[in-house]
Amino acid sequence: MPRKILSLTEKRQVLRDRPYCFICGEPVSEKNISELNFDHIRALDVGGSNDLTNFAGVHKKCHKGKRTKSLEDYKEELRLEKEFGSLLKFTDVTKKLNPTGEKIQFNINYENREIIFGDNSKAQLYRCPNTDLWYFYHSIQRKYLTSDVDVQPRGLEQKRLRDLALNLRRNFQLSPSVCRLITSENQIKVFDGQHKATAQSLGNQNETVDCKVFIDPSLEMVRRVVIEGHGALRQQEFKTSELYKKLTANYLELLKQWQDTHPGRLISEIELPQALGKTKKEVERDVVAYITESIIEDGNCEVREFVSKERRPGTLPISYDMFAWWVKLLIKQPPVSEPMESEHNLREDERENIVQLLNYATRDYLDGKWTPANPNNTEHKKVRRLFYRASFREWAKLISDALRIIMYLRPEDPLFYRKVSSEIWHRIEAICKKLVTHPIWSDPNPLVETTLNSNVQKDVSELFQAQGLDPEFLCKP
Repeated sequence: MPRKILSLTEKRQVLRDRPYCFICGEPVSEKNISELNFDHIRALDVGGSNDLTNFAGVHKKCHKGKRTKSLEDYKEELRLEKEFGSLLKFTDVTKKLNPTGEKIQFNINYENREIIFGDNSKAQLYRCPNTDLWYFYHSIQRKYLTSDVDVQPRGLEQKRLRDLALNLRRNFQLSPSVCRLITSENQIKVFDGQHKATAQSLGNQNETVDCKVFIDPSLEMVRRVVIEGHGALRQQEFKTSELYKKLTANYLELLKQWQDTHPGRLISEIELPQALGKTKKEVERDVVAYITESIIEDGNCEVREFVSKERRPGTLPISYDMFAWWVKLLIKQPPVSEPMESEHNLREDERENIVQLLNYATRDYLDGKWTPANPNNTEHKKVRRLFYRASFREWAKLISDALRIIMYLRPEDPLFYRKVSSEIWHRIEAICKKLVTHPIWSDPNPLVETTLNSNVQKDVSELFQAQGLDPEFLCKP
């Protein structure tokens, strides 16, 4: 269905029916109609219509932040930000839902395999064939849910809460929150699915939350299940963190000790000094080294055959030190706060992005062109100039600066710690190709060769500037 563009008469009708800004709620009228945008409340692709009742006026300043969202979703997102803003842990949620600490009432009848609650609702009991634990499925009143801090001490992620609440507004929930009923305390403690429970109870204002509840399991068993279920036995990993594999291989026992004292937690780089008993500087050095190793060892990294394992390149164009410097230039400097194996940690995306950039450079600068056995080959001479140490460092920085231009990044923003669209990759590939078209690489002037081979960074930088080899040149089509 095509979007409807409102006439002035129709805009006035919308304001008569809804004389306030849909986002901030402030009164609006025909007098300030020029300061308003008119948009669909419910998006067309989710059932909204072009009827005037589905339009609202919005201050242009309020409309600016919504981007591609519908007014309905954007307003709800703002509400959720306010609702969730002070909730750091699920404990904060439960205190808000049940400030008096009211206990759940129930009666368990194992003979009839049922549990009857104080509101006379019932649930059928099941028995786990492997553990003999009794459990049931039920929509638990939200006020009776408590936080299982002994098992799951992790905090709540604000963006995840907002996204879940909006998603569950229109879609069914794949799995329930998982809890344990402590019969001696009349408490139902949520140890898995705290974000879902928060999104449904506070975000979507549901009075009940779908739960799977185990009756009196041992704390030790629940801890073990949570750790193993979020570790090696996950049905599907969000990503395979090569960094975490490297760290685990080198610090297995230390990380295991940390995990034992932090059940259910995923470790982040910020927590590594404490976990490993090392200084912050040592950990930062290790993280960079492990990222570098994971890239050079990646079977998809085409530049690896051109990198020497020694400090000096020998017959290869790139020494290991040059390669390590290049990687460090491209990564987000540690530590990052997102847990390593979580969906919000983008180290693996960053690593794959860097591999792709290096592959572009390899294909354009090295493949079939680096021929040390034939040093007088024209292409080899050009490549030799590219990989003089100071020359290499200078153009590597220029490419990074050019990428920031096309990706609209600030100097302090991480370059590849993000998802990169295919459109941007096409432009990155073009930038890599553009570099070798510059005449500096085949300039017959002896001074050019002498300067590039001098390895004096300042002189090479000045030469590049004088020759017009800069980010703007690289970004031009």
